[in-house]
Amino acid sequence: MTAVLPITLLELLLCAAVTWPLLRQLGSAPFRQRNTCLAWRRLGALAVYLFGLVIAALFLPAVLHVTAGLALLLLMFERWRARADYGRKLPPGSLSLVPLGHERDPGFHAKQIATFGPVFKLSLGFRPCVFISGHARAARFLRDNDAALLGQAQAISATIPNGFLRYMPPDVHTRYRRILRAAFTPQALDDASPFIRARAEVSLAAIAQDCGRTPTRGVVWDGHLRSYAREVLFYTLFGVKPGSSVFAELHALYHRIDAEKDNCGSLRRRHQAMQDVGTILTQLGTTYEANSTAPPPCVLAGLAKAGAPVYEDTTVIGNLATMAEFGTHDSFGLLQWLLKMLVDNPETLQPLRSDATAEEFAARFVKETLRLERSEFLIRVATREISFDGYRVPKGWTVRIGIREAHRDPNIFDEADKFDPDRFLRPDFPSECYAPFGLYRHHCLGSQIAQRLGESFLLALGRGYEIDGGFPWPIEFAVPHWQPCQGQKLALRPRAIPSSGKAIAETALNIA
Repeated sequence: MTAVLPITLLELLLCAAVTWPLLRQLGSAPFRQRNTCLAWRRLGALAVYLFGLVIAALFLPAVLHVTAGLALLLLMFERWRARADYGRKLPPGSLSLVPLGHERDPGFHAKQIATFGPVFKLSLGFRPCVFISGHARAARFLRDNDAALLGQAQAISATIPNGFLRYMPPDVHTRYRRILRAAFTPQALDDASPFIRARAEVSLAAIAQDCGRTPTRGVVWDGHLRSYAREVLFYTLFGVKPGSSVFAELHALYHRIDAEKDNCGSLRRRHQAMQDVGTILTQLGTTYEANSTAPPPCVLAGLAKAGAPVYEDTTVIGNLATMAEFGTHDSFGLLQWLLKMLVDNPETLQPLRSDATAEEFAARFVKETLRLERSEFLIRVATREISFDGYRVPKGWTVRIGIREAHRDPNIFDEADKFDPDRFLRPDFPSECYAPFGLYRHHCLGSQIAQRLGESFLLALGRGYEIDGGFPWPIEFAVPHWQPCQGQKLALRPRAIPSSGKAIAETALNIA
């Protein structure tokens, strides 16, 4: 009995050790926050497995022997697979399961590039991945292997016939991108700009009012920033203003969809909410087409003007509805980074107050923020084996394009890690150098909306307010992006505005 006990304990340790990658994943706060239900399911499976080991140790020793042997083999294979030179013609790099370096260090991938070169392999959780850095190299990879790559679809894409635009096969993507791109007109965005500026004024006025109640402590801005992003997307895409019954109905539906969180409720409920949004948008499109007066300057009205009833195509409407969801979260993230850059670089407030150069500086400010942060990566999945630059990308592997790392390449950008909006005083950088909204054929259709939304926010804040507190503003990893830490409190105080400026603000509030 005394000889058997140490062997049993050793076998239990081996069987428990094989769960280490899963324990590392469950120990990741960003993973748990983004995938709450999945984390609970995996924790439950882990508990059942460990309970089974105890039962096997007590009553089924033969089963424990076999399980321990398999666990030893798996541990040996995982260590062998984690070697940098593992795999025939695979890129260098470790496939160690569930690496957490990218969650702890925003420069993790840059350090991997310095070690292994611009093409290397790693694991994304439990999935093997090839990382490609350098926009020119990445664009060549995407172009040469277009037919063998698909986007890694999110669950919400399943609610759309043919899927969301960025996840479509090439032939389907070409057709629907052409339809949607025709409705994203510069004129419509210019016509919507007074509304965007007005909503920025309204949002900042509400924040300042909240801060007035707690002038020494400041407030969390997140709710107001999300509302501003949602209002702009609803208007520029759908032509729907806050305060209307349609806006309230859409807002409630998107709260149910909530693509940014792991929804523990029924997937059917989310699908139904998307269908309800589609019904509302189809009705609005019909109204815009039939109305003899000018419709609001929005993408949906642009589709209605196209002649063919494309707004009745469920794929088109589903994509437009999903753009509002993704766009709101992406715009909120951009606003957070813009605010952090202002807080961390207070000297940039002064150029935003110059009547002569403020608008141009705001545009450069947004571009520089997108260069340094938020635009982090593109994800594709290989549908067949690919050969690239002498390496092999196996079928089913994930491919990650490093946008953030390319934007910090010192061979392209002087003092690449420094926040310097004036680097964009030079003519626009080519896509081989600067690509915050995507590479090759997957350029974001709403890029100019995001740019205008950010510029309007900066101009309204710089001209009308002072920011107090929150220096410096730390960052945190929240799957799948780095972001300024949530819950940061900042105080906002109105500046003394000349009478002409007050008149402009009052006009803006009337537009809103």
